[in-house]
Amino acid sequence: MPANVSVVSLVVEGATPALLSLLLPELRRQKLRVTFGVSGQMVVQDFQQWRTAVDDGHELANASLHGYEYGGQLLNWTNRMVEQDLHMTQQFLENEFESVPKTALLPGLSTLCADGDYVKVVRVAFEHVVSMVVGTNQPPYAFKNLLSVDGEAWLEAFEGEALGWTIVRVPASISFYLLEKLSESSVEVAPIGEIASMLQKVAQ
Repeated sequence: MPANVSVVSLVVEGATPALLSLLLPELRRQKLRVTFGVSGQMVVQDFQQWRTAVDDGHELANASLHGYEYGGQLLNWTNRMVEQDLHMTQQFLENEFESVPKTALLPGLSTLCADGDYVKVVRVAFEHVVSMVVGTNQPPYAFKNLLSVDGEAWLEAFEGEALGWTIVRVPASISFYLLEKLSESSVEVAPIGEIASMLQKVAQ
């Protein structure tokens, strides 16, 4: 794969057991693999389906900070609390799936916490960090500060091709429409970790 790619990584967020039961067969049918943002609470709701997702080749990304913040801010949390929460989720996912997520999803534009900026903690713990700063990733790639786009806005503007490496964040509830659009195009779709690994090898 060349250093300057044209590829989409689809980040599916908020997949409930009901949506996951519909989404996994559709992804399998279209032979697409995506990145799912997950927390420990999500996984325990239906462990077997998440095991199926992993077995199907989908990536699990740590989204344990989602739902506690306001626009990304964790004003009642210290850096140490953020570190402990991420570590606890990583341990849980490793115990359940025998692998540790290498990708983390930041919950908002701001990364302010009670004693500073927690983004440094996240970047130390993960190889790939997806921010909510809007844009398409171009070389040289900042793997610990990856840009992303909102799925609904991107879907409206999508014309059947991708320029650069586009990480598309999409709620599980509307991901079916996006999958249909992608299936009608020739765009390559692959999980974040897979693309990052290939690009890092090319750069060495």
